[in-house]
Amino acid sequence: MISTVVLAGSNPKTQKIDSKDQGSASPVVVTSDDAALDSIKYAGSVSAVERKPGETWEQSIGVDKDFVHIMECAFLRTMTSDTLEVDPVEYIDEDTDPQRLKELGITKEYLKRMDGYELNNPEEDTILWKIDEDTEFIFADWGRDFIIEEVPCNSIMVKTKDRELFRRYLTTYKNSKPGMPFFFEVENGVVKRIVEKLFA
Repeated sequence: MISTVVLAGSNPKTQKIDSKDQGSASPVVVTSDDAALDSIKYAGSVSAVERKPGETWEQSIGVDKDFVHIMECAFLRTMTSDTLEVDPVEYIDEDTDPQRLKELGITKEYLKRMDGYELNNPEEDTILWKIDEDTEFIFADWGRDFIIEEVPCNSIMVKTKDRELFRRYLTTYKNSKPGMPFFFEVENGVVKRIVEKLFA
């Protein structure tokens, strides 16, 4: 409960915003999907993820504990009905390969001073990935804008395959520009899953 309260205080509406402009995106097709297992379903297309006793938040949403090193890390720039424009970045933390840390001149002492991580983004080139009706969006409902109060829930994480709902979530950030990156599971250029990390 304490961690949820602390995390909820990190409302994205007040996050530092990246200076790069995000263009307007075309309308997104609204889709609907049954809620994921082990979650509370409401509104037909979104799930408030239940966190079982003893589970980490990563376990509750079904991702590997090391997902930050397995999935692609990127800033989300624009979103259309079937594409995402992203700016890939390298997520660096204490578990990053020591040789890579040495190449970058990053020490563990430095990382500790930087809340435990660094985002390496020397070039702000963007690429396009496809999304489809099976793409799953997992994000933190910081302001409880999508988890209705009547639904008992011990987590702020939600899952959906509704692209329009995820678009609406992005508008909860100032200028619709998230200040932190998302993590993407990509297969043959198609995004299978997008995960928002609960940064400290």
